[in-house]
Amino acid sequence: MIEIVGNKLWVQKIKMTFFGLNIGARMTVLRLAGDSLFVHSPVHLDVKLKQELDRIGRVDFVVSPNKMHHFFIADYMQGYPAALVYASPGLPEKRKDVDFKYILKDNVENQWANYLGQKIFYCGEDFREVVFYHRETRTLIVADLIMNFRENTAVLTKLVLRIAGSYNKPITPVDTGLTANQKALAVASLDHILGWDFDRIILSHGDIIETGGKQVLAELFSWLN
Repeated sequence: MIEIVGNKLWVQKIKMTFFGLNIGARMTVLRLAGDSLFVHSPVHLDVKLKQELDRIGRVDFVVSPNKMHHFFIADYMQGYPAALVYASPGLPEKRKDVDFKYILKDNVENQWANYLGQKIFYCGEDFREVVFYHRETRTLIVADLIMNFRENTAVLTKLVLRIAGSYNKPITPVDTGLTANQKALAVASLDHILGWDFDRIILSHGDIIETGGKQVLAELFSWLN
């Protein structure tokens, strides 16, 4: 894992393809209190990664923030049977093979309320993502809400993104053709998130936005206003 903020925030990146393109995937690990760890968008739990996690603390919480980031959730249920594993809204219906006992809500969970902000970004039934804010490191944590493909991107992926006009800048998969009600829900989500005091944005696909994150988010969704 790569340590982003000393003894508080780590990431682990893996290769992942989507429609034949290597877009990568990133897991985020946060220290809450003491040895307690919060794992966001879990990636494959191999022996080496488990050893690293066990070295830095105790995995207490594992969250899947949307209906796409669920592929390795069972690894953590097996590897950390005492951890509380949270599904995003709609995921239990998609993964009926997994016995989820906890579902993320629009309000922050009591277990991490002292350390994290939590909000569902609503953009219709096809896109609902639970976004988190780590107060201590002023970090916004997203999965697919924002992507940021730059120089570290695989060659073929870079070529396709250049053709699509989506390379070397933050992008979002959110459809701009929202109904009036969907747009109102998205605006409310955005306003709530922009009320948090974050600077960095850690995302699952592409480069981390190290600074100026609040302005990036506001500009990316300026079409909502």
